[in-house]
Amino acid sequence: MESEYKLNSPIFYVNPKAYVFGKELLKFAKEADKISARYDIQIILSPQTTDIRLISNNTNHLLIFAQHIDPLNKGRGHGLILPEAVKEAGAQGVVLNHGEYQLKFSQISKAINIAKNLKLLTLVAGESLSELAALSRLDPDIILAEPSELIGTGKRSDENYIKKSIKIIKDIDLEVKVMYGAGISSGEDVKDIISLGSDGAGAASGIFESDNPIRVLEEFIYAMNKLV
Repeated sequence: MESEYKLNSPIFYVNPKAYVFGKELLKFAKEADKISARYDIQIILSPQTTDIRLISNNTNHLLIFAQHIDPLNKGRGHGLILPEAVKEAGAQGVVLNHGEYQLKFSQISKAINIAKNLKLLTLVAGESLSELAALSRLDPDIILAEPSELIGTGKRSDENYIKKSIKIIKDIDLEVKVMYGAGISSGEDVKDIISLGSDGAGAASGIFESDNPIRVLEEFIYAMNKLV
């Protein structure tokens, strides 16, 4: 089933991971919501699972994605994250196979199918070119291409990797959005990545380890907006 939510490039993915949660994240999310509206750029935010309802109920423009779902149906599954539960909490999409929470290929495939049946958008992360090609055949909505060794380093993917991965993915599925996240630390990084043909960019430590996360986010979104 097709999601009721539409993706419009360029897109920016903000990943709080476990940096912020609760009231602190809500304060950030409200400002991010204003930035999304001000620059007319879609921002994906993936809060802690326990904060999905809080953030969803208090923002109007952000796309709220669960950081993870488990490929299971209602019933047994103590401690696992039920896809229907994140949907009911207000999530519009899900993140799968992040470099810090990698899944087996069979799990990714099953989770994507479950998410699609729930009309949830899917953002799937991958590293190598061969992995990205395989993920493209699963019909996700977004592929986040980021070598795990670059996560949190402030060093982004090189131009060769970006160009090759875009071509490989788009040759298989022209409709899938391709974005890059590892090592994004400046507006120039965002500008360069979008200029190379990416549909989006994203950041975690580049935002949440800074002295002023909102100012950094606005720098990223401003750079993206200038290319629209």
